Amino acid sequence: MNNIDDLQSKLVQLGLRLDEAKIYLALLEKPATHLELARQTGVNRTSIYRIADELKKRGLIAMTTRDNGKRLSASPPEHLEIELVNKTQKVAAQKRAYNDSIAYLRDIYTGKSQQNANSFAVKTYNGIDGIKQMLWNELKTKSKTILLIGSANIDELVDDAAWAERHRERTVEAGHSLRELRTPENSSRAFTQNQHFMKIYQERTINDSLLPISGQITIYDQTVAIYNWQNNVRVGVEIVSASFAETLRSVFNHYWDLASAETEQH
Repeated sequence: MNNIDDLQSKLVQLGLRLDEAKIYLALLEKPATHLELARQTGVNRTSIYRIADELKKRGLIAMTTRDNGKRLSASPPEHLEIELVNKTQKVAAQKRAYNDSIAYLRDIYTGKSQQNANSFAVKTYNGIDGIKQMLWNELKTKSKTILLIGSANIDELVDDAAWAERHRERTVEAGHSLRELRTPENSSRAFTQNQHFMKIYQERTINDSLLPISGQITIYDQTVAIYNWQNNVRVGVEIVSASFAETLRSVFNHYWDLASAETEQH
């Protein structure tokens, strides 16, 4: 094997960086000054000094003095075995460090996961702009399915039919799907002409005696969003809690199944 690129690749596998490999190979051929090395290897002259110092510390090159001045020269190739020894020792030390710390790290991670599961944050929003922000937040969900318990359409929440349609378009583009529970009197299959949206939207109705619905509740990720509006006053609340969201998700699925059974009976 005498291809220079292959040799550089092998030296990199031994633990040298590419610029270190270039410098070492150049010095194997003949001693050189820092300036000569920069010209031969294409490595920046400023970097040559730093790299040379590092290679000297590792015993791979040395500074020699000859009649024509001081020059860097390569140590015998057998010195590369030092790299293997150092690498083996480093891996062994890393393995010991891993074994010594993994139990403690796992305890920290488990505690953090439990803390996140039990964390509870509340964010409030006011007015139409606040409601719009909450609706945009829904679009960022990592969950593909958004659950809704509602008595209103987006058009009513933001009082802007054009904005509501754009939001539906972006919901489709984001790849989300929606399942919504409504009471029969609030059911409305004609709230949009967007057929792409209607393909990702499922609605089931449930009797008000089983589940009284007022306002709007949306469940996604670790968030439960609650929308309320009365006398043109709009207020929204986001409750960010993994456990609370999971509880509401279970409640939704329970009533979703009940709504399905009720539909079949009728």
